[in-house]
Amino acid sequence: MTRWSGTARVLFGVAVLAVASAGVGAYFLHATPTNQSIQVRLTISQDEFGLFIYNETSIRVPSNSLVEFMITNFDTNHHPAASGFANVTGTQSGTMTEAFGWTQEGTLAGQSVSGIPPSTLSQTFTMIGNGYDLNVPIPSAVGPGQPSIVSFSIETYGHGETTWVCETAQTDLGYQLTGLTGVVWTS
Repeated sequence: MTRWSGTARVLFGVAVLAVASAGVGAYFLHATPTNQSIQVRLTISQDEFGLFIYNETSIRVPSNSLVEFMITNFDTNHHPAASGFANVTGTQSGTMTEAFGWTQEGTLAGQSVSGIPPSTLSQTFTMIGNGYDLNVPIPSAVGPGQPSIVSFSIETYGHGETTWVCETAQTDLGYQLTGLTGVVWTS
């Protein structure tokens, strides 16, 4: 199980990832070596207009690195999408860990899955292009204050930017809806 703790972590003495909490986040990463492991935490929570959005839309990570994502979703709504978006693709193992809480030791209490029932889909984290074919379905939260949590790992490639998007019906409002699309920068 992956342990996630603290608000900052020094990885191999070369990278620092600072993460703010409760829906307001910023990532600071300064690293040049390759083949390092980086952790990214994202939260899907309600904005001032009542829409559920990602707390951070611009993610900067080093290229040629293993990036471990953890997404905490507070959205209890089910949002339809094409059935293929309920399946995991493009992660390091072809799976994700789906959890609805934590153990007393602070590790995710979850199971490895390759997809979720389409009827439980709330959001996606989808990144296609520049060598990526990533889709991670995110299930609805159990209830208010009881989020769903997914974790997965990807290997980053070359330098540049790749757009990510949530592929659920919420995006019918347009990809300009802040918080449902963003960019992953690799350098």
